[in-house]
Amino acid sequence: IQIWHAGAGFKGVGYSRWGHFGCPGPFSCHRQYTYSIAGSSNIAPFFSEQFGILDEQVIPTGMPRMDKFLNKENRKVVTQQLYDLLPEAIGRKVILFAPTYRGQNRKNAYYPYEIIDFEALYQYCIDFNAVIIFKMHPWVAQDVPIDVNYKDRLLDLNQYKNINDLFYITDVLITDYSSSMYEYSLMRKPMLAFSFDKVQFATSRGFHRNYDENIPGKICENFSELMSALRTDDYEFEKNEQYLKEHFEYVDDRNCDRVIDWL
Repeated sequence: IQIWHAGAGFKGVGYSRWGHFGCPGPFSCHRQYTYSIAGSSNIAPFFSEQFGILDEQVIPTGMPRMDKFLNKENRKVVTQQLYDLLPEAIGRKVILFAPTYRGQNRKNAYYPYEIIDFEALYQYCIDFNAVIIFKMHPWVAQDVPIDVNYKDRLLDLNQYKNINDLFYITDVLITDYSSSMYEYSLMRKPMLAFSFDKVQFATSRGFHRNYDENIPGKICENFSELMSALRTDDYEFEKNEQYLKEHFEYVDDRNCDRVIDWL
């Protein structure tokens, strides 16, 4: 039984990468799963495709890893721990920059930091009393190149293990094709998709559904659009509720119970 780590992002995984570099062979370990767990029946085909199994082998109990994330006591404790760790964030708007990696695999994963105007981000923080937390994909080894003069507002938290914790204190998430949007949507807070390489990414990695029609927030295709959306609070937040309806059959901390009961 495969209890997967990711709810539902966009980048091709497993057999949804068919025809692209990195697709598993015909007899991959994925195809040996008897069942897989998913958050809803609507997204079951994402899992059956990537694992090479049948739709009826995907069980929509909700994902067990969500239980701790949605536990109210855990949220209270972790929020306080984060503010102790990040006093710069107290009383300020918190932007979380958390994209997925570029590259083919763990060995050559990277993020093109050169497309980020760190000076513009810092000025935004000054103008809007904000901080920006950078949490890159775990495969991206290179540190975020933040100038020493900006480190009071631009914070590198790459070494922090659990990105879900950071969602508790985040006011706006900036991501792209990552599954992080799945958990974050449950916070019912705005999100921006910084998709400057959407066409290239779809061609090289592959998407398992229409990107533009399924993002729970505004899509920004260049850095200028991203800054404009931040400065004007233009998030297209109304998309979030529809995303929740399609991706979650349950919104509670009883997913483990449902898996056990079903099993």
